[in-house]
Amino acid sequence: MQFNKIPGQDKIKAKLLQSVKEQRVSHTQLFLGQEGTGKLAMAIAFAQYINCENPSANDSCGVCPSCIKYQKLAHPDLHFIYPVIKTKSNDNPKSEHFASEWRELLLEKNAFISLHDWHEKLKTETKQSIINTADCNSIIQKLSLKSYESEYRVVIMWQVERFYRDAAPRLLKILEEPPYKTLFILIAENHDQLLSTIKSRTQLVKFLPYPAQEVSTILRQTFQLGVKSADYIAQRCAGNLHKAFQDANEKNNDEKYFLLFRSWMRSCLQAKIYEIQEMITQISPGNREEVKRFLQYGQGLIRDSLMIHHDSGEITYRSGAEKDFVTNFSPFIHPEVMQGFYNEFDEAIVQIGRNGNANIILTDLSFRISNLLHTRSRQP
Repeated sequence: MQFNKIPGQDKIKAKLLQSVKEQRVSHTQLFLGQEGTGKLAMAIAFAQYINCENPSANDSCGVCPSCIKYQKLAHPDLHFIYPVIKTKSNDNPKSEHFASEWRELLLEKNAFISLHDWHEKLKTETKQSIINTADCNSIIQKLSLKSYESEYRVVIMWQVERFYRDAAPRLLKILEEPPYKTLFILIAENHDQLLSTIKSRTQLVKFLPYPAQEVSTILRQTFQLGVKSADYIAQRCAGNLHKAFQDANEKNNDEKYFLLFRSWMRSCLQAKIYEIQEMITQISPGNREEVKRFLQYGQGLIRDSLMIHHDSGEITYRSGAEKDFVTNFSPFIHPEVMQGFYNEFDEAIVQIGRNGNANIILTDLSFRISNLLHTRSRQP
């Protein structure tokens, strides 16, 4: 991975390059930002650059033996740690047991991946992935040995919010005082879910969402989209380039979610218990990440309904059946219930992420939604 393969984020590239030129590379860095901001791709490009045998001022050469191995994600001094799951044949899994799947996914998507992509690759169904103690013990053991061939050994830890509670403390000492010429790059999306003991041992590199105009330009160049289509996707993705790429590849990506959400809201409005239960059976058979994505999609429709309620529909960029729905739904999404909707959806997403029973959570959420939909605005 080279810097020139990563769209945008020029300020971060310049900052990382400058740290190498000034020989001030921090040994433990935290790349923090929302999904789709290029954190993982940037971590790999940075690791490739500092170990390149013939780097230029702005990028790795891409042709030396070290770069070739990095581009295949097969360099012996490049180590990855990421969330894994238990399987029938392996009750104590480590990242290295899933190395083939990991490389395939990163090479396929140019390292712009989401946790949902990884779970789909692992076929997790309803299982939750974690970074476990076995991985932490393994990396400590590997770093006790000498590097194979490069100046720096690099450990990229992806989705560090998913540390198992007993795993993170095992790494605190080595993160604070790593072996000579060892670079840790921790990658996270949610600052509030990180342990304070981890945050205090890292240098923060904050990734901002991509500006909508920049996303639109990237989409037009990459997918040859028209201006209107590119602008529409750019507004909907909220700075998430990964989602923008998905939407560009699959323009009907949200059609299934839309039909489910529309029917669910109608059942909640009419307070028909049997129909609500039927809808929940259609929503919840997927894995937990799929249910969470469905609820997040629904939050977007609710947000756009409020925009139309405030006569700001021009910034929603909805069209067709989605536009008709949010227009008809907008009278029920007034300011007095908006915060309630967001709080209830957020709480459901958190509970599902904590292995709660999806059917029970969605049933409870449905009744709460029904109450909110029947709450009249006090405004004239």
